[in-house]
Amino acid sequence: MPPSSAIAIATATAYGGQASQYQVTGLTSGVTYRFQYYATNVYGDSPGSVIISATASRLPDAPGTPTIDWTQSSRTSLFVRWVASSTGSLPESPILGYQLQMDSGNGTFVQVYDGAFKPGILGHLVDGLTNGHLYSFRVIALNYNGESVPGAAAPFYACTAPAQFAKPEVTSQSKT
Repeated sequence: MPPSSAIAIATATAYGGQASQYQVTGLTSGVTYRFQYYATNVYGDSPGSVIISATASRLPDAPGTPTIDWTQSSRTSLFVRWVASSTGSLPESPILGYQLQMDSGNGTFVQVYDGAFKPGILGHLVDGLTNGHLYSFRVIALNYNGESVPGAAAPFYACTAPAQFAKPEVTSQSKT
């Protein structure tokens, strides 16, 4: 099997030129391919399109459910952690990083951290939150070909643990 850094150049000769998509088959898993298309008519070829690259592999598996590191969180911030995604049976398509998304209660997830090309970063401090408000977080894994489906979302309140209570005192007592 070629190394994952191998680049292959091939010409798709079976394409009839009528469809707006074309599926290339017979690729080698783990090899990165570059694609460019041209339009051709009786006058010749057009300039080439922008070159795109893709590795013959699948998208990464969804990451697990995020957790909160309460020791690094505050009333207005949550330190969200996640576990690295497995590349499964396709080690030739490594995880390139993660995206953290947050829903602040309106049903829409927005990206709050883009860790593309930082695969070793497995946590992020989200600050500027409202104390006592419920937030949901989910994580997406990235590989060379794109994004995984989002992992399961987890809800957390922005708050701190209760303060240390004073030692209780007996102020009165009775027989019962």
